[in-house]
Amino acid sequence: MIVDFFNNMAKRIVLFSETAPISNEGKTRLQHYVIFLMLGVPTMTLFSLYSFYKGNTTLALVILPPAIALLAGIFVIRSLKDGTWVYRINAIAYMSLLIYMIMIGGDGGSKALWSYTWPLISCFLLGYIEGSLWSILLLSITLIAYNSPISQLIERYDYPPDFQLRFLITYSICAALASWFEYSRAYYRQESNQKNLSLDLEHRKLKKEIATRKALQEQLVITAKTDSLTGILNRGAFWERAEQEWDKHQHLADTISFAILDIDHFKKINDTYGHPAGDEVIRQVVNNTLSCIRTVDIIGRIGGEEFAIIMLRTASEDATKIANRICSAVSQQETRYQQDSIKCTVSCGLYSTDNEQHSLDSIYQKADQLLYLAKKTGRNQVVTEKESDLIT
Repeated sequence: MIVDFFNNMAKRIVLFSETAPISNEGKTRLQHYVIFLMLGVPTMTLFSLYSFYKGNTTLALVILPPAIALLAGIFVIRSLKDGTWVYRINAIAYMSLLIYMIMIGGDGGSKALWSYTWPLISCFLLGYIEGSLWSILLLSITLIAYNSPISQLIERYDYPPDFQLRFLITYSICAALASWFEYSRAYYRQESNQKNLSLDLEHRKLKKEIATRKALQEQLVITAKTDSLTGILNRGAFWERAEQEWDKHQHLADTISFAILDIDHFKKINDTYGHPAGDEVIRQVVNNTLSCIRTVDIIGRIGGEEFAIIMLRTASEDATKIANRICSAVSQQETRYQQDSIKCTVSCGLYSTDNEQHSLDSIYQKADQLLYLAKKTGRNQVVTEKESDLIT
């Protein structure tokens, strides 16, 4: 139960400091301040009340300002980016109290023993360098106060020489230990921060490298499936996608249309204008085709100047309209290459079916036969199964 209480208090102190707009080191200092507040204010308050009870009104009143300063500091310190000046004000108030208590001594000089808390408090709040200077300052003021001629004129407790020597040695040891503990804590915290920073940097580099490799892998997959000239699916990727859609078609038994396009007299274009011009014509044909089909339709380049389109859930009449729009758009296009203006047309074989008993190869063969018929009977046209019956 006691352990749970202290664990709960520790969590609350950390949570309290985490909301402050200060550095991580500043948050550690604030946690120390809260701990000293929780210990110091009740202790000084009880000590002040006890002094009142004993009739030592002066000591009771001297104790109150440091307690009030310590308590007041907590209300302003969380809103500051640097609370060092708050710590220094409290340091001056508490050190003044300690000097007074050392001077009056108390029973057997026992009040001087409170000064052993000073090195720990000053180092933990202000760092081992400044804290050590504050510790030396208290010791210096004490030694000067007891060994200067002026001290003979001030009412003070008369410490024996051996007590002063023991005090000097033990206080110096406490100050050295407090400084060393704070130095070690700050050093290992800095080392830990540097390691965490290095690990975070390595983690970011690794994360970036993984993202780069993932993007490269995705790009390689896209490249492997994309026709480099036109940007549409290449032959292998088209048939892979076609097989997937065909499986869906067999389960849903909806109408699917398969169109094959071929650029008319393409060899003549290459022979007349050159292969680079022919490549530009292919790109232009694909652009016109993409503007006529839907985003759900699948298009791929399955040969040099031959393209295949799968129109999903599309009846023969609608597929025919789309194919005719493609033929019309291509026939109206004018491809500019250097000083030449090149016109071309396409022929299309279109086969539509809702019979799940067909295979993908069979409808491809039927569409290919219809394409052959379109070229044989004049080119620049769409031939469907219904029209093939009329032609033949």
